[in-house]
Amino acid sequence: MLLGRNSTGRQIVLVEFEGVNVDFCQKSKKEITVAVRNGITQIHDWKRWMEYNKQYMIQNTELSDYLPVLPGWAIRYCLVVSRRSRMTEMANNLRGEIRLNELISVVTYDRLVDDIRCLVNGF
Repeated sequence: MLLGRNSTGRQIVLVEFEGVNVDFCQKSKKEITVAVRNGITQIHDWKRWMEYNKQYMIQNTELSDYLPVLPGWAIRYCLVVSRRSRMTEMANNLRGEIRLNELISVVTYDRLVDDIRCLVNGF
């Protein structure tokens, strides 16, 4: 769980990590792999839980000092899976569909490393 703030206020990002050296989609079909499917399933479980238990989570994780109220739009979900070199055009299309339809950001481990380097170097 990451806690951050931007111009719209404080937000939470729940991050699911799946395999690093796995393909994003089946080579012969327009279908995601088991690793990606498992990650999306875990995020769906979190979404369902958060729908009914947001206040419980805030109070029991001591986030109430930062987030006395947590609107639904302030909760984001991210799946980290695979490597940039394994992302085909089909994989990128599927990733875009997941972002649009599921409201889940899907990034590779390479992207995560790039973002951390930017933070360390002060952007």
